[in-house]
Amino acid sequence: MRRTSGRVFSYLPETTLLFLVTLSGFLLEITYILSAPDPRPFAYHLVGYQTARLVAPLQWPWNNLLPVVLAVHLLLVASFFAYIPFSRLVHVMATPLGRLLNSQTAILAEKRRTVVSGLLNLEGHRLP
Repeated sequence: MRRTSGRVFSYLPETTLLFLVTLSGFLLEITYILSAPDPRPFAYHLVGYQTARLVAPLQWPWNNLLPVVLAVHLLLVASFFAYIPFSRLVHVMATPLGRLLNSQTAILAEKRRTVVSGLLNLEGHRLP
């Protein structure tokens, strides 16, 4: 087998952050359901409601835990979105935006004209 000196990419940071965001989201939902005066309207939350029923006997101060769990969840979500430009997930945002911009032919032609005139230093001249 031939070895290359190329860089091996790891998706561990993205996967870990996404897992923590999902886990904290479920914990936030469970805490929100258990801090509500009547949790029955949340019965349509399939996973959250059933899990909340399982942990309800713990008798923790759910009302006091709600702001903490919310803050942790929001911090994890913000960290995930802040990490996207520095990861390979940047293509998730850049590709649709690039395709949208390239589909606009008038904008693309004006962009090319501006770039070419700038490169040729033809500021006062109009290109066809």
